[in-house]
Amino acid sequence: MQPSMTRCDNALPWLGPVAVSEFGTVMDEHGRFGLGAILIIERSRTQDVLLVRKSPRPGFEGNDQLAFPGGMVRPSGTHTTLSDWIHHSLQERVSVEVKLELSICPPMTMLAVTPPIVAACTAKGQRRHTIIFPFCLTVRSDFQPCAQDTTVYDPGWRDLRDVWSEITPTNRLIAAQYVWPRLTEQERRAAHPSVAEALAQASTWAAEIGFPPPSAPWTHANAAMG
Repeated sequence: MQPSMTRCDNALPWLGPVAVSEFGTVMDEHGRFGLGAILIIERSRTQDVLLVRKSPRPGFEGNDQLAFPGGMVRPSGTHTTLSDWIHHSLQERVSVEVKLELSICPPMTMLAVTPPIVAACTAKGQRRHTIIFPFCLTVRSDFQPCAQDTTVYDPGWRDLRDVWSEITPTNRLIAAQYVWPRLTEQERRAAHPSVAEALAQASTWAAEIGFPPPSAPWTHANAAMG
């Protein structure tokens, strides 16, 4: 790994210095977990969000499941802070996965999710854990997504209430944190089994790297913060 750099600010007490892995991704200095970012894109005046399907890959648990656009955080030669790396990486992934240019969109907000949500997958024969930074953004209702990357396909607007079980566990839990306060009691009951399953899985992954389990969306309302 390359030399460590200081974390971007003290708003993330669980994150110490970070480093760059041999794969060019940002991770904690001890190599326990990588950092990733996703973007919840909601269509204005509707309850639709933009989701993509993960392209099939041998040994990958998320094959054909729905997810929000995003990916691993990578360093950028033109930026020096972790915050800039996160935003630049997310901008690049959103551009190729759904053809949305964040530079001409309103500012994103970070979804306040504490403790942070941990994802895990098997890649190149190794078990890897990732801490996810979720952001959210509302765009005009006439935007038409288009995938330009082989890792995803079928980008489209979907109503979360219809697809809970099709979303990857980590994205499903983050989606629930985002939308839960707006759901009716009936909608919450319908979503609960799928979200509880995702919560259990994310809790297991968090325990594997010594993190506390994530909060259930029904325990408190999470708000977006700048």
